[in-house]
Amino acid sequence: MFCTHCGKSVPDGAKFCPECGAAVNAASGSAANSTNVNNGQYPSVQNQQYGYNYPPYAPVRPADAPNAGFLALGLFFPLVGFILWLVWRDDLPLRAKSAGKGALIGVCIYVGIILLIVLCMAIFVGAAFGGAHYYSHW
Repeated sequence: MFCTHCGKSVPDGAKFCPECGAAVNAASGSAANSTNVNNGQYPSVQNQQYGYNYPPYAPVRPADAPNAGFLALGLFFPLVGFILWLVWRDDLPLRAKSAGKGALIGVCIYVGIILLIVLCMAIFVGAAFGGAHYYSHW
């Protein structure tokens, strides 16, 4: 038997089409017209020759690929990289991973630089005040 919603072959005894998910009417062996995968969001185009509806229109998503530019952006501006990761993590996971890696590396570098500066300042202050006390007895 064939699904009247998408036209694909449906195994006998199946309650739903494995391709489009439309409910199959067991009595007639065709997909139920009341159940539509797109829930009325997209108009279905009726194919007069074969008697079934085309699947709903799926919007074209941009190609998802890791990007060194977003890694560098997240590296120099970690807050921007974190925001991009939050926005893209569901739709564009590879781009989100690049921006997130850059943000994480940027935060680690900035924390390391701050710790290094604090350590150098502590050494400088300790040498300035500690050295004067050490040589004061002469």
